[in-house]
Amino acid sequence: MNHKLIRIGRSTQNDRLFSNPEISGEHAQLFQDSEGLFFLTDLNSKAGVFVNGKRIQGAVQIKPGVIS
Repeated sequence: MNHKLIRIGRSTQNDRLFSNPEISGEHAQLFQDSEGLFFLTDLNSKAGVFVNGKRIQGAVQIKPGVIS
């Protein structure tokens, strides 16, 4: 099985770093499972994570090109 996890935020321990102060230190994570499905999870960030204009809670399955 080939799983991929990308952690997103301001902390240097993340895979993708952002300097924007609105981004939390540990903001979100993107996970690809062994079937190639993607899941985006808000890690209790202050600003939130939005998919198609709606704030998500927990893990949400996403498809490429649907995040706005």
